[in-house]
Amino acid sequence: MKRVILVLIGLIFLVGCAGGDGAKLKKENLKLQEENLALREENVKLKEQIQELQAKYKLKDLKTNLGALRSAIAIYYGANMGTWPPSLEELFPEYIDSIPKGDWKYDPKTGKVISKSHPSW
Repeated sequence: MKRVILVLIGLIFLVGCAGGDGAKLKKENLKLQEENLALREENVKLKEQIQELQAKYKLKDLKTNLGALRSAIAIYYGANMGTWPPSLEELFPEYIDSIPKGDWKYDPKTGKVISKSHPSW
């Protein structure tokens, strides 16, 4: 009889502990899910920041290249007695190392060069 009671007490104890552990595990699982969600949100924010920085650097490169082209055009103009280059390709290799990639619109009558995507520059 004592054995039966001890076994029953032991079973009740084990069931109680298992139930407590289950609740604890659920709580830990919920906490991990919340942390995972927070990390995902942070990851999305970081991706957005990276995209913003890439866009800024792309614009910076575009402005730098536009400035280099305008400088080369001005030097060509001075070296050729007030004549604008007939095309941007005429600047290479004497006035510029290479024609930078870009969406350039060049007017050989005025020597003006602009970026089609940013005509106000």
